[in-house]
Amino acid sequence: MEKFFDILGWIIGILADVFIIIYFLSSNILATEMPVKNEFNGSNRPIQVIEPVIIEEQETEEEIIRHVDPLSKNYWIDIDLEEQKLYLYKNDELITYGDIVSGYKDVCDTPTGTYAIQYKEEGAYLSGGNEADGSDYVRRVNYWMPFYGNYGIHDAEWRTEFGGDIYETNGSHGCVNISLDLAKEIYPLIDAGTIVNIN
Repeated sequence: MEKFFDILGWIIGILADVFIIIYFLSSNILATEMPVKNEFNGSNRPIQVIEPVIIEEQETEEEIIRHVDPLSKNYWIDIDLEEQKLYLYKNDELITYGDIVSGYKDVCDTPTGTYAIQYKEEGAYLSGGNEADGSDYVRRVNYWMPFYGNYGIHDAEWRTEFGGDIYETNGSHGCVNISLDLAKEIYPLIDAGTIVNIN
């Protein structure tokens, strides 16, 4: 009888481990996919959107710098939604900055907090629904740098102006729109793991 309970305990232990593994896989690793047309071969291929890396909000730039991933070459991005500006720093030195257009105010707001670039891609096609009027859209961007799910930083060649109060009447779908020149400048300097602080 004692051997029976030993075997039963062993089986229950294995089943508990299997349940935990299945739960972990289903809740943390499964990712969503979005079709993106690859500029280089013209094919549609799924791009895996990994769970965003979210770092607790920091109070000072010094605290953010302390969390910069060494693989990101110590660059980090600060986005000021009130000023509608993007600043790129290396450690505590300002490298470049420029005007942005953030999410359409009170309709498609850009998320605030501290995140990390998930990956970067040239020649991406972005698609989704327009919450303001219910229409669908597909836009090609030259430089795509997502930082939180489907929210990212990208060039927006369809815009002629950036900054000011454009976001109040003609904002983005939540992404941070920047000029092609600014995108060309920051794209080679940042990488997966680069901190993005949005406030």
